[in-house]
Amino acid sequence: MVKAALAPVPNYQWNLLPDSPAASSRTDDIWFFDAKVGWLVNSSGYVAKTDDGGQFWHQKYFVYPGLPSRPYLRCMSWANRSIGWFGSVTGLPVVPVPKPDQYLKTLLYHTKDGGETWNAVLNLPKGSPAGICGFHAVNEHVAYGSGTNDPGLPGPGIIKTTDGGATWKLIPMEKHADNLIDIYFFDEKNGFVVGGKNVSKCPTDNPAYPKPRLSRYAQLVPVILRTRRRWQDLDQHGCKNQRSGMWRMGMENTISE
Repeated sequence: MVKAALAPVPNYQWNLLPDSPAASSRTDDIWFFDAKVGWLVNSSGYVAKTDDGGQFWHQKYFVYPGLPSRPYLRCMSWANRSIGWFGSVTGLPVVPVPKPDQYLKTLLYHTKDGGETWNAVLNLPKGSPAGICGFHAVNEHVAYGSGTNDPGLPGPGIIKTTDGGATWKLIPMEKHADNLIDIYFFDEKNGFVVGGKNVSKCPTDNPAYPKPRLSRYAQLVPVILRTRRRWQDLDQHGCKNQRSGMWRMGMENTISE
């Protein structure tokens, strides 16, 4: 049998974009429609757009990180060039959170005019996670958000709209995870969400999460959840590195209307 020769690997290089907006910590998400037009959100609260492939960026919106909810811009998704969303997590201390409404007002923002104006989404359900760490717009009507990233804050859960944000549904996810990081849906019913599950048998002295500030992350192990109307857990809850191809499945929690 004749084997096809491997194609040569292009020698790509990364270059720092000197005009990119400064971030206090990092730029957590970008979204590009093509090679030239794209968006970013960063930890300093900036929402910026480029029309020339990132050589220059134009600030389009700003969320002050010093608000009572301590918003930290984390994710962005667009249904098309007109309709987009960005979400934030919260820097509030861990539970108990004295005023959950503080973070509900800065969890999610929406544009319908290509990013010229942005508005806070103020009709999210009570009990929504204390941070939208991942967001995916399936189309102009259907979108999902997931969080919280911090297992010490209220959540985890998924928010869902099927009418472009006019109404939202909350899908509690405590049974499956202790934090949720990102989400992607192929269509309204088929998608993935990823995060972590606290496993008490795992050691608490994980060097990746130094005490005391990050010790609540130490016993989290990866969780990969897929839904085709019901959530299925696709990852084994082991404390060490996960072995690829090893799946564990369980039928739980319908998301049908």
